[in-house]
Order: sequence, then structure tokens, then C-alpha cells
Amino acid sequence: MEVIPFGDQKAKRQRKQDWKKQNQKGLEETEPKDEKIEAEKLESIYREYWEHARQCVNERIWFTNIYAIIVAAILVFLGGKGFSQPADFVSAFLLASFGLIASLVTFLMIIAVSLGYDHYIVDITMILYYWDKMEFYRRPGKPVTFRKVHRWFFEITIALFATLLVYYASQKTAFLGVFNEHWGVPVLTFFIVFVIIEVLYQCRWEKYSSQCARFKKALRYDFDGKYRKEWSKWFKDPRCGKKTITAEEIQKKVIEDAVERGILLPREKECCLCGKLDWIFWGIDLIYDAFYRIICCKPRKKEKSRKL
Repeated sequence: MEVIPFGDQKAKRQRKQDWKKQNQKGLEETEPKDEKIEAEKLESIYREYWEHARQCVNERIWFTNIYAIIVAAILVFLGGKGFSQPADFVSAFLLASFGLIASLVTFLMIIAVSLGYDHYIVDITMILYYWDKMEFYRRPGKPVTFRKVHRWFFEITIALFATLLVYYASQKTAFLGVFNEHWGVPVLTFFIVFVIIEVLYQCRWEKYSSQCARFKKALRYDFDGKYRKEWSKWFKDPRCGKKTITAEEIQKKVIEDAVERGILLPREKECCLCGKLDWIFWGIDLIYDAFYRIICCKPRKKEKSRKL
């Protein structure tokens, strides 16, 4: 058996230790580098989403400014045509029709931009949730929101142009003559159109923004980080059998799971007819609340429902 000198053994052990240190150092350098590249990519995506959300806000402002200029011009022309001698009701009717169409189109564009903003904010919330930094996205509630008042502005202008349209049509139509007999008929028409537009919004488009808000709440109050730990299951490869589900269905799955876990309160289910009637009465009550605040300068006290 060959005997290795002590000095050679020591050098061999030293080389072996150096080799292990180099391999370990290489692994340690590779893993943080990959994590750093992934973090940089995610940060760039995060910035892009914020840029898109800001673009939606700017587009909403641009559309509103253009619409305000158009409405101002239409009202000026309507004043000139309606009060001229003799009054040109045909031109006034056409201008009111154009104002109503422009109001409806701009209203739909604002809804589309607002829903786009909601989608980008949901993506931003998901990245913050993935980073476990949801404490920086609290989003406290406000008694009055710009989004709601902005929607009311377009609903009021739609109701205004619809009322003007019926008024100018009544000047040349016999069966609409009741429109000129009492001042309450145009006012009632205005409020009916306003309520119809508000109910249409609540029944047709509110559910999308409401689902986004509930999804963000589910992520915000998931303190255990269940969806973060099972990220691939919930978000990365969300397949149901052989069918890949959509982003909307993913949100519904998360919301349903959050309701089962007690993170979110369940929503009461109701029949279609009762739901529509409830929205109509809610719209009337909303108008009454607005007038009460304007006249009395304080919110109306609502009685609590009595339990039978």
C-alpha cells in the first residue's frame, strides 16, 4: 500500500475544500441571478400596467373634455333655434337628436375605459399579492367617488337631451301635446330617463366592476396566502378538465373559495324580476337621497328594517 506524505494529503484536502466552495458559490450566484432577472421582468410588467391604467384615466378626461365642448355648442345652437322668430323646431329636433346620440356613445366609451382601468388595477393587485406586499394597496373607501359622479353627469345629459327631443317632437305632433300642458311632465320624463339609464348600468355593466372589486378584496384579505402558495393551481395553469377557463372564471373561482373560507360575505341570490324592480326602486331612492342632501345639507337617516 502506497503511503501518501502528510503534506500531499493536506494539499489534497485543501483542493477538495476549494472545489466544494467554488461549486457552492457558483450555485449561490446562479440562483439569485435568476431570481433577480424574474423580479426585473415582473417589475417592468408592473410599470406597464400602471402606465396603461394612467392612460385609461387620461382617455376618460379627454373624452369628457371633447364631449363637454360638443354639448356646449349644441346647447348654444338650440338656444338660437328654439328662441328665434319663428322658432325652427326641425333644426332644434335634429340638434337634440345629435346630442342624445353623442351622449349615449360617449357614455358607452367611458364605461369601456373604466372597465379597462379596473382590469389593469386587478393585474397590479395580483402582482402585489404575488410579492406579498398587499399592505401597500389598502384602497380605503370614500363617501363620494369620482367614478360615480362622472357616470351621473352623463346620465343627466342623456336624460336632458331625451327630454328636449320629446319636447321638440311635441311641437309638431298632436298626441305629444300633453308634454306642453304642465311643467311637471318634462320633469317627470327627465327623471324617468335618468332612472332607466342608471338601472340599465346597474343590471348590465356594474357586475363586471363589482366582480373586480370582490376579487381584489379576496386577495387583500387572504392573510394566509393560500392562493400565493398554490399559484400554479389557481392562476398559472387554471384548467378545468381539458378546457382552459377564462380570466373571468378564474376570478369567480377565487371569489367562491373566499366566500367558503369566510373572507368575503356571500351575496344573496334573487329572481330576475325582483332584482330589476329592486334596482328601479333603488334608483328612485337614490334620486331622493341626492335632493335631500342638496336641500338639507346632510344625509337622510334611513330606518333599519325590522326583523319579523
